[in-house]
Formats: sequence, structure tokens, C-alpha cells
Amino acid sequence: MIQIDRENGRSLRNAVFAQAAPQPDAPALVVRGATRTYAELTGRARRWAAAITDVARGRRSRGGVFGYR
Repeated sequence: MIQIDRENGRSLRNAVFAQAAPQPDAPALVVRGATRTYAELTGRARRWAAAITDVARGRRSRGGVFGYR
């Protein structure tokens, strides 16, 4: 289980990457019956980050991703 403590600087991002490092092949989440490993989850997060960065191309702007819970 991932513990998130924003008061001590432990964000969801940091918690996921910290959990992924020692056990990348462990199950990270299950969505509609499909299990995703930490390696898959962090890989996808890195691809999203790269795509968002490519769109900004050096502009000093903020970006984000909207998703449903």
C-alpha cells in the first residue's frame, strides 16, 4: 500500500516511483480486471510527461492532465 503524506513532501508521484524502484514487476493497480505493474505504470507516466513537454516546447506555460476517478 502506498502512503501519501503531503505535509512531509511525499506526493503521489514520489510514492509511486519509490514503490516501483525495488519491485518494478509487482502489481501496481487493477483496472477493469487488467493488472498493471509498476514498470508499466511508471513507463506510461514518463511517456505522458514527455508528450506534454514536447507540446510546450520551451514555452513558460503550465500544463496538466484531466482524468476521471
